Amino acid sequence: MNPLTRSHVVVVGAGVMGMATAAVLGERGARVTVLDPGLGAHSASAVAAGMIAPGLEAAIEGASAERAALYRVAANLWPAFSKRFQLGLVEDGADWRGPREPLAGRLAALGVEFEDGPEGLYLPGESRLEAAAALRRLHRGLRGGSGCLPLRAERIDPDADGPVVHTGGERFRADAVVLAAGAGAPEVYVEGLRLRGLISPIKGQAAVLGSQALAAVQRTVRTPDIYVSPQRGSVIVGATMEYGRSDVTVEPAAIARLLSAAVEAVPALKDMAPVGGAAGVRGATPDGLPMAGATSAPGVFAALAPRRNGWLLAPLVAEAVAAAIAGEPPPPEAGLLRPDRFDPA
Repeated sequence: MNPLTRSHVVVVGAGVMGMATAAVLGERGARVTVLDPGLGAHSASAVAAGMIAPGLEAAIEGASAERAALYRVAANLWPAFSKRFQLGLVEDGADWRGPREPLAGRLAALGVEFEDGPEGLYLPGESRLEAAAALRRLHRGLRGGSGCLPLRAERIDPDADGPVVHTGGERFRADAVVLAAGAGAPEVYVEGLRLRGLISPIKGQAAVLGSQALAAVQRTVRTPDIYVSPQRGSVIVGATMEYGRSDVTVEPAAIARLLSAAVEAVPALKDMAPVGGAAGVRGATPDGLPMAGATSAPGVFAALAPRRNGWLLAPLVAEAVAAAIAGEPPPPEAGLLRPDRFDPA
């Protein structure tokens, strides 16, 4: 018998980590209740460009071979994941317009396929999707008694009969709770679970250009400082990495710096004025990888803090958390994401 059939799981947080996990749990027969005061609309996931960039992220970070392999495994899950939940993955590669070295050397050392052209490097293995639209599809895809509620979780009480989530006015008893509240997770009190000081906020701001910019940007362009990514009807230029900041104010000076860097990478964007801006707050652990799996609090699981690779890693995190809740072995690569890797013991 499927151990998740007829189980009730509460997911706290409606960014990509929470919604991907909710989708996989629902697919496996669980009834899922997602709690998020903004229903994910103001999450860092919603304002992101939705890049699935295993090669570039590994090379830009100077990642180890082990971490680069983790990124590849996660990216390889995306075509099937996108098809199952109709998320509209676009597999058109990405261009690197920054200095060729040391990036080309890092890509070669990690075994990442790329082509060297007159304007820069082209990586055929990168892909993308429209983040906000994909989140909406994940929301609409919840079925079988599952759904999202605009409520803020304040406390989670582990209990022998199943954890209880308190929202101030309501309480939800579940067979399991998935904490996926991103940078806001330390604000949710969970007895026996220490997150404050472990998850740090990183503010990210992005500029939005109108549809006329699409003539100059057919696929994602990356440099050491920015990305320029086409969407349906717009182009996103992002994103700042402002460590320790948790506000979501869009600042004109930051938008101006992003646009200046975008014009340097794509000169055809010169004189194009932004039509908007956005800001979100990412959560990050000390090693920059998310927490995915069982925590030290009974019945409480984590899908947390992917730094800037939430979209890339979401399907792998979702599978790892679903396996942990079902009492099954996790995907082998998920060992790098164990929440207890930060425990002093």
